[in-house]
Amino acid sequence: NAIYSYIHQLNTPHLTLANMHWHPSAAFLSASFVTTHPCHNHHSAKTNTQHQRQCSSLAATTPPTAIPEETTAASSSSFVSKPVDPALYNDLLMWVLQQDGAFVHEALSIQPSTSGSGYGIYVTQDIPDKDTLLLQIPRSACVTLDNALQDETSGKVFAKLIESAGATGGNTVCLAGYLARERLRNLEYQKGNVKEDSQFGPYLATLPWERGINNQEHVLFWSPDKIDELLPGTMCYEEVVDLRGEVELAATILNRIIGRTILEWRGIVAPKPAFQWPWEAAQSAAKDPDPTVMVNGWLPAVQGAFVTLLTRAFQDRASTTSTNNGQDDRTDFDDEREKLVPILDLLQHSETPNIQHVMSSAAQGAVVVTSATPLQAGDELFNQYRSELEESMPYHRFFSRFGFVPGLSGNDATYNDDLEQLLRDKSSIFVAQTREV
Repeated sequence: NAIYSYIHQLNTPHLTLANMHWHPSAAFLSASFVTTHPCHNHHSAKTNTQHQRQCSSLAATTPPTAIPEETTAASSSSFVSKPVDPALYNDLLMWVLQQDGAFVHEALSIQPSTSGSGYGIYVTQDIPDKDTLLLQIPRSACVTLDNALQDETSGKVFAKLIESAGATGGNTVCLAGYLARERLRNLEYQKGNVKEDSQFGPYLATLPWERGINNQEHVLFWSPDKIDELLPGTMCYEEVVDLRGEVELAATILNRIIGRTILEWRGIVAPKPAFQWPWEAAQSAAKDPDPTVMVNGWLPAVQGAFVTLLTRAFQDRASTTSTNNGQDDRTDFDDEREKLVPILDLLQHSETPNIQHVMSSAAQGAVVVTSATPLQAGDELFNQYRSELEESMPYHRFFSRFGFVPGLSGNDATYNDDLEQLLRDKSSIFVAQTREV
């Protein structure tokens, strides 16, 4: 009933309680499925640097390719690699280091990854001691649900949506909506249509908003024809179909919350006055664009936001208690929230990670990354997204969730062809096998 009331307030009587439900069992939109590790494509090109003097060396490592400003469709029939302009990572680094409490170790550098396609973060000098501080990313640089809920334009509506739909799934949907809106704000700022960029503009400019950016692959970017061609009969087919359906539903609902703001940025509709008499508000509403019509560029922005959250998000372990005068990071956690952590989310995945990270209550919620083992010059830094031995995370779910299959070799040019061939060959990774007894 609460969800129904919310839908009616949005003037969406065609949506029903059944198709509004967020299905926690689907796991993908459930924040409880988000790990404590960054979750992005193991085979995507990832770049990051230390100080400004290192940025020039990074700029020579990949050919600059601008991220498209806007797409009208997120899916593509063929995979095309689109490396991000290294200058955007220079901007990201400088932006992070401007935040109070930020730290990036001077030994960190970017080189082509030896563990898969794309780039990885390396150390350029020996770090002999375990627990050496490598990164400290302050909370002000992280994209959190607090940013969405405290937003002047949409925060109250986001809070009402979470109250109606529940934290499981609702948190993720609202964070995705905020992220997608800020993406479009960043694009409109680049075009000169808005005076102020998103506060996370330098970070948003590096994220994979469409298929192939930094070699990001994900089923949310696939066309329906590609889904129907490769996935029926696989163990991930139903959850992929459910995921895509829920993301499209989320985009429809979020369009009603955010669409008008985007049209205002584009000059298509005039901003609403801070105060209107009831009859003026009624006249103004009568002239508003049809809220059932998806704003141009909104669906791919939402799809890209969900890909980012599914492949890069951390649990936002909001502290409610602390001990030892704030020096002990053992806390009670709210596992229904998630966040994005710039720079840390560039690390590649490994079953044997050589870094560890915590959210430090002593550092006002900053994410602190330290070495888990002694490091030698030339070592690549690895994080573990999820254990490959977990029963809840078989390889076909790694693919559905993160967009890659652990251990699948191949370079940028052949990896996706190899992956599609596994699907066509009905590999045991994707299709349950039977044998005669």
